[in-house]
Amino acid sequence: MAVIWRTVRDLPKEEGGTPWWHQVNVYCFTSGFDRAQAAWNNWKTSASGERGGRRVGYPRFKKKGSCPDSFTLYHDVKQPSIRLDGYRHVTLPKIGRVRVHGSTRRLARLIAGGQARIQSVTVTRRAQRWYASVSCKLFISLPAKPNARQRAGGTVGVDLGSRYLAVLSHGVPQPSCCSESVIPHPRHLLRSLPAMAKTARLMARAKPGSTRYRKRAVQLARLHHLVALRRAGTLHKVTKSVARSHEYVAIEDFDLVDLLASTRRKPAPRGIQAGIKSLFNRQLMDAALGELRRQLEYKCPQYGSNLIKLERGQRVASMCSRCGKLNKDSLPSHTNFACPSCNYVTDRHENAAACILMIAQRRINPVASGSGET
Repeated sequence: MAVIWRTVRDLPKEEGGTPWWHQVNVYCFTSGFDRAQAAWNNWKTSASGERGGRRVGYPRFKKKGSCPDSFTLYHDVKQPSIRLDGYRHVTLPKIGRVRVHGSTRRLARLIAGGQARIQSVTVTRRAQRWYASVSCKLFISLPAKPNARQRAGGTVGVDLGSRYLAVLSHGVPQPSCCSESVIPHPRHLLRSLPAMAKTARLMARAKPGSTRYRKRAVQLARLHHLVALRRAGTLHKVTKSVARSHEYVAIEDFDLVDLLASTRRKPAPRGIQAGIKSLFNRQLMDAALGELRRQLEYKCPQYGSNLIKLERGQRVASMCSRCGKLNKDSLPSHTNFACPSCNYVTDRHENAAACILMIAQRRINPVASGSGET
């Protein structure tokens, strides 16, 4: 794509050329070509079966107004053109000195101490705000072993779900965002739905393309952006508290796409069941469990703890945390878990967190059985 663009960029605008290309940094074009090439490669490998996971659709044209506006700038690290100017300004090539809302003091101190080196910057527009994400190469040493606080916390099992954001097998010491062992679902989207619905109705009554229509569209985009910011803040607070308080953090590895979709063996739900399934999917997506798991994957090594992911298919929701027997009659809609073998009754989420903890402890300290297996 970049080769084709180089052949037509100097043509007149009427013939499809871009005579203004020299006024824009060249990496704005090349980064867009790289993204387009990656989209084509993902679609081809997914269609041929070489790529695992969910099926990737055919690449779509990035239309202005329907996609997030963003571009990426690179530079030569030996002759940097992307640099910080004080604690409140960033210098970008071809753009110049730009003032930022937040302080860059921490990044500036890392660069001055030789612990960070700027590689690129990605400028993205979210609603009516522009964000500059500075990508750096950090030269830091990770903790070699857990600290005293993490060793005292030991191993914790974390059960993620839609009713509660997370349920811990034992509490986090003095957390700032949750109770002793149950982290409630913040439901940021549910709280903002009335305002979103009102703004969407006003937007639907306006003429598309008019000033009032664009004004309502900006208001709706701002509401969605605020929900995303609040959700991200909650997830960062929770994952940091869990990673810094335990030596081992165990979570369940489940397929989120399979949970959101209807089961293939049964027909799609209808009527009341369809409404229940829709509400479950909405709460599950609002929890952003995939992002929570992703943050734990990089924060645990960063703070010196260890993350344990259970093998996919472990039936922790239907297993008894006391005797280890399975209850096939246990359903996700049940509030409590009842074991038919030992008559143990407890909350379903607390039982699942205890089962995750039990399986993780077996992996950490395997015990030889009588048959010679571990």
